[in-house]
Amino acid sequence: MRRTFFVTVGTSLITNAKRKGQSIERFLRDELPVNASAEMNPLAKLDIKNNEQIVFFHSGTSDGHIAAEALVNHFGRERAEAIEIAEIEGASGTKMRSGLRNLMIALQNRSQNIPLGDKLVVVANGGFKPMIAIATAFALLKQAPVYYVHESMNELVEIPPIPIAVDTQPFSWYGDIFSRLADGMELEDYTRLVAAYGGDASGRIEEFLESGAGFVILSPLALAAWYDHIGKIERAKPLQLKVSAQGKKHWEKLDETSRTEFRRIIQEAAKDERRGETKNKSDCRHFPMGRTAGGRRLVYYRDGDHIVIVGIYNSHDDRETDLDKNMHWIKDNPPVGSLEI
Repeated sequence: MRRTFFVTVGTSLITNAKRKGQSIERFLRDELPVNASAEMNPLAKLDIKNNEQIVFFHSGTSDGHIAAEALVNHFGRERAEAIEIAEIEGASGTKMRSGLRNLMIALQNRSQNIPLGDKLVVVANGGFKPMIAIATAFALLKQAPVYYVHESMNELVEIPPIPIAVDTQPFSWYGDIFSRLADGMELEDYTRLVAAYGGDASGRIEEFLESGAGFVILSPLALAAWYDHIGKIERAKPLQLKVSAQGKKHWEKLDETSRTEFRRIIQEAAKDERRGETKNKSDCRHFPMGRTAGGRRLVYYRDGDHIVIVGIYNSHDDRETDLDKNMHWIKDNPPVGSLEI
């Protein structure tokens, strides 16, 4: 299987070349790869093939740029590239946090362009320690192997893919909040929006957050998980949706903001036919379960390979009213057409 390597870059290449009194280009050409730099050492041990891709992620400092460009030139621009990460410069804590978010975004965005069938491999040996930590966390989220070289033994160490269980249900329940948290929100706006949902919304969302100075934003790992969640929805095979007469009326009454949220909820419900609770006054499924999503509920059932939408509710009370009227029985809600979302 062909591999694509994501490599964090430091400045050991520059330091080592200066120590030898050589230009970086000559140093890379003459020195044994295992002695050249923190990037070259593990790459040499991984036996990279000519048809495999290498992406170097470097800081916005001049040394970071010089080192990354030298590595790209060494391997050849037909199979290597450099991506600069703004604000990862070892400065203030606030600036570094912003830089780590930029790194996670860059890793996520570039991973979307890996050719289908290629294997992602992360080499986290060069660069600031926080860069290495974020790259490692990203790899674990993607279930990709991570490699580094143990300093004392000069041996290649592999951290094998380890499944990280990120509960993505809150992404569907509170999608409008997460979409805004990806770019950050004023704490006052966030508090007001969460309060409108009620229930345990605050507790389910806060585990994904960083905060400071009246501002809240998704943590780097949460941001990657959110983008991964959205990406899977966008790449998913189009759903075969049908709609009952009642469901059709409900959909047509929704504004575009509500439709965006229900697109996410429908996609989430469709992942597993067991999702959703069955009510005593209904043989349909009701999703999300419990008092979540600010009252938003999807009422549906499966008809072969199709999902049939019976009811779409922005209000818990409205759903309960229709439930009491016995409006959620499959026999009373045959599909009347398709629904394009």
